Order: sequence, then C-alpha cells, then structure tokens
Amino acid sequence: VFTLFNSLLTKGESYDTISGVKVSLSAFSFEDKVFVSVKFEDNEKYQGDSFPVYAKVSFYDSQGQLYYQEESSTFYTGKETFLRTSLTDYDILYVESEIIIEPESSVLRSEVVHK
Repeated sequence: VFTLFNSLLTKGESYDTISGVKVSLSAFSFEDKVFVSVKFEDNEKYQGDSFPVYAKVSFYDSQGQLYYQEESSTFYTGKETFLRTSLTDYDILYVESEIIIEPESSVLRSEVVHK
C-alpha cells in the first residue's frame, strides 16, 4: 500500500515538458549498476533546425547524499532522442537530472527501480 501511495504522490516528478519538448527520466539497477535514461520524445510537428539539449544527472545514495554527477548533451531534431549513463551501484537510491532546453530548464527525479 505504501509503495502504491508513494508512487501516486511522486507521479509527474520524472517527466515534464520543457521548451515544448516532452522529457522523461528513468533509472534502474541491474547486476550492480544503475542505468539512467533521459528521453526526449518524438515531436512530428517539429520542423525546425536541431538545437542542443543538456542534462546534468546527479546520483544520490541511501543517506540522501550526492554521490556523483555527470553532464552530457546532444542535439534534438524532433525525433526521439536519448541521453544515457550508468554507474556502479553504491546503494544509489534515486537520481535527479537538471534538463536544460533554452530558454527553460527543469529538474526531474526518479527512484531507482531494482530488477
């Protein structure tokens, strides 16, 4: 019951629309690694030039302390695009990612799902 209640309360923290682009964050643990994916969704209506998108991913341990940060970027063309990273799992509990698509930004959060 607590897990269901908690997931209902946190729904929406792992996705947002930033500068017109739908973005989601997910994280899961598998074989002693945490895999993180930032997804920029397909937008068939977009017909402009490509533009840069940025993500700063922060890994937090079971104590809620920042363990590691990594920055990455790519270009968005209107097609589904991903930024991915992984880290050896040192009791990583959740990840946050600051997503920047000029002129807006947003911070997304995802609990690590253990598989």
